[in-house]
Amino acid sequence: MRYRRMEVDGAPDAQQIVGETSLRKPAAHRGISLIEVQVALVTLGILLSGLGPISALYIRQLREAQHRFDPASVYYLVPPTDFWSRKLGVAASLSTQDPGTPSLSDPLPSLNTVLLESLQKTVSTQEVTAGVDVQPTQ
Repeated sequence: MRYRRMEVDGAPDAQQIVGETSLRKPAAHRGISLIEVQVALVTLGILLSGLGPISALYIRQLREAQHRFDPASVYYLVPPTDFWSRKLGVAASLSTQDPGTPSLSDPLPSLNTVLLESLQKTVSTQEVTAGVDVQPTQ
C-alpha cells in the first residue's frame, strides 16, 4: 500500500490512501498450526476411546439375548389383561403361545359406590383421615 501525505480539510497530518485499498493478512497467519491439529487429534482420540466400552457392552448384551431365545420359535409380546395394569404401565410378557387378537375397546371397570363414613382432620400436622365404604354397583 502506498500512502501520500497531503492536507485534508486543513489538517496537515491526515493521510489519503492511494492505490490498493483492501487489507490482507500476512501469509504467516493463514491456515492452522501443527499444535492445533495435534490438539484436535488428541480430543478425537479421547472421544473414540470412550466408545470402546460402550460397544463391548452392547455386543455382550446382544449375544446374551440371542442365546436366550430359540431361533425356530415365534415369540409374542402380550400386554397385561387387567385394565389398571395397562393404565399404570406394567410391562408386557413374552409368550410362545398366540394370544389372539387383543381387544382394544376393553370396557372400563365397573362403577362402585363410595360412601364417606368418617372424616378427621388434625390442625397441628394438617393430616386428613377419611373412612370410606366401597360397594360395587349392580
